[in-house]
Amino acid sequence: YWFYYKNVTLGSREAPFGGGASFNFTLMAEHSRNFSCGADNGLGVQHSEMVILSIIGPPSNKTTLITEGVTAGLLSILGLAATAALVRHFRTQRDSERFSTTGTPSYSPREFKEPSRTSNTNPQEPPEASGTAASV
Repeated sequence: YWFYYKNVTLGSREAPFGGGASFNFTLMAEHSRNFSCGADNGLGVQHSEMVILSIIGPPSNKTTLITEGVTAGLLSILGLAATAALVRHFRTQRDSERFSTTGTPSYSPREFKEPSRTSNTNPQEPPEASGTAASV
């Protein structure tokens, strides 16, 4: 018996008269293709029909899996660092708009009015008399 993968011989086995043969090998997802076998009983070689095997599973290449994992991890860290940098930039920009470079509020002197010392701010108190005392 001969065993084929995409018309390439994988191996061969001998079998006793009237018996069958088996061929063990490891399959990975990338081996999904056409398999077949052939037999020679001394009267001629007979080939089986092609059988399509679809193998579903993760890729066999562990290096690829590790590379993909490391890449995803690095991209995540890069994304977090970029987000942190943007947040810091906008906070710094916002804070610099509130305060001038001297650390004082950034309004103009015209906008600021000191409260008048002569105005009466407490409506419960009567206005002060202008120089004369009243008697009852």
